[in-house]
Amino acid sequence: MRGWTAILILSTVLDGLTVGLVLAWYGLASRRAGQNPYIRLPHVLAASVAGALLFAAKLPLHVVVGARLFGLTHLGYAVVAVLMPVFGVAILVGAAVARWRGGPRPFSVPVVVLAGLCVLTVPVTVWATFVEPYRLVVEEAEIPILGGGPNGRPIRVGVLADLQTDRITDYEREAVDRLMSLRPDVILLPGDFFQAAPETFEKELPALRELLARLDAPGGVHAVQGNIDSLGNLRRMFEGTAIRLLHDDVTRVQVCGRTLAIGGVEYWFVRPAAEAAVRTLGDMTDCDARILISHTPDAVLRLQTANGVDLVVSGHTHGGQVQVPGFGPLVKGCQAPRATAAGGLTQVNGVYTYVSRGVGHERGTSPRVRLFCPPEISLLTLVSR
Repeated sequence: MRGWTAILILSTVLDGLTVGLVLAWYGLASRRAGQNPYIRLPHVLAASVAGALLFAAKLPLHVVVGARLFGLTHLGYAVVAVLMPVFGVAILVGAAVARWRGGPRPFSVPVVVLAGLCVLTVPVTVWATFVEPYRLVVEEAEIPILGGGPNGRPIRVGVLADLQTDRITDYEREAVDRLMSLRPDVILLPGDFFQAAPETFEKELPALRELLARLDAPGGVHAVQGNIDSLGNLRRMFEGTAIRLLHDDVTRVQVCGRTLAIGGVEYWFVRPAAEAAVRTLGDMTDCDARILISHTPDAVLRLQTANGVDLVVSGHTHGGQVQVPGFGPLVKGCQAPRATAAGGLTQVNGVYTYVSRGVGHERGTSPRVRLFCPPEISLLTLVSR
């Protein structure tokens, strides 16, 4: 990470220098030509294009040094969070100093307005980096899938997805404690528990076990493997806890006077063992509801109402972490529809699908950012059809 951080800083500085040098060249060329020397909006646009071309030219080099999708996303984030505000402040300060000295105006009015807009990215990025990633909310949904008539009360299903931490802090403890305060009858964990180096995992393992041991429910706690989880590490994490790992497996539980069939599949849900588990789950027609836990919501794309699965519960997408109102996540992270990837309850191929935005966020070379997409724990209330 230290090497990547140095590359990120150097790359951002080069982008900024490119924009600054192009603007300085325009100003100098105007003076030599005897024209009005102030910088106009077309000059800024030209400088931005030069910076963008350099950014694009560097992408192959970033890939060579190991940056993939999340690392490249971090580069773009640095432009918005650092380069744009620095540009805006430089323009505004330069304009203020020139006015104070009584000298010629260095920038046109549209450029000054653009600079002000760039500075406004500061509160947005501060919120998205330091506030919203930890603004944990509780999302609730009512799902009419219980069969067997109206007997028995509704079933409360707690969902805690994508803890995705690199160390246990009060934030992770709050997430577990808030989930337990909802008094769920069943708890589902759709994967992605810990994301850090192996030596960090060994150090945090006791704290992970202590945290996960707090999870308990009358209908059990059921988990699946996420794409960042190894089976060996999951089994070590779950030692001494009430959590049952469903790896291409199906279980039957009695809760609230009802019978639930709960199946869990591995991240690569298209493998024969996973598909066999889904068929077994769908064939359990004597149960009041059949629930499939899959880390990625893409598993629902292989289901139809006729498969017999009533509900798919997933995570993985983090809701995209950044959403645009009216559009949804900029990055889906899956093949499922954008509305499904955004999080919450939808129907896909006639099957109810709940996707949690997760508790944590992507780590490694990815920026810590959430915008219009707060982290969540979820309470699903299953009621009669």
